[in-house]
Amino acid sequence: MKITTATTALAATAGVLLGTDGAAAANARFCSSQSDICYSEFNAEGLKNMNVVYRIATPQAAQAAPYDITFQIVASRNMGWAALSWGGTMVGHPLTVAWPNGNSVTVTSRMAKWVLAFLSPAIGHTYPNVYSGATYTILPDTGVNGTHWTLSAICHGCSQWSTGSKKSISPYSTSVQLAYAMNSNQGVVTTPSNPASQFTYHDVFNYFRIDYNAARDPNVEVSS
Repeated sequence: MKITTATTALAATAGVLLGTDGAAAANARFCSSQSDICYSEFNAEGLKNMNVVYRIATPQAAQAAPYDITFQIVASRNMGWAALSWGGTMVGHPLTVAWPNGNSVTVTSRMAKWVLAFLSPAIGHTYPNVYSGATYTILPDTGVNGTHWTLSAICHGCSQWSTGSKKSISPYSTSVQLAYAMNSNQGVVTTPSNPASQFTYHDVFNYFRIDYNAARDPNVEVSS
């Protein structure tokens, strides 16, 4: 299946370019028999022997951000929710959060902000509220089976965003830092059918790197 969107090649002329430093990421390669898309993947270790696999595919024709990113999140069926930070940290970057909802999967975009605790030197962050700057096209291989759930989608707004300053990820970057989080318990999402639902905080989080240049695939085209 070929994914087709309007093709553009807009250069990022201002702001912050993310993910351009460090050694090349060493990622496994996964090719979907359902979509003919090949992804770079990372296997994130969770609790209770439940892991989450994150897969990224970028448009072969992309020259600069913004461009769409095709991705998958594959989690054990009993995983409460799993999330991906496109900027490598939780605060100030788009967060993709997904969870099972019966035989389907719900996805939402969130963003957290820094806050200074009142009368305290401690700095924390807000609960990740709904963020409208990243949207999704859900692909047919999204679903739930007897062992795991899969979100397969195209993200519009995950290669470039602005939170006061413009932030971009080059499609040529060989080492993009991303971050993941998850909650390995069931019943941690208040209303699973609602993308704006509240959910319990993570019990695991960490960082990883993806080679966006190696993740290029001719079956993924550049966005508007």
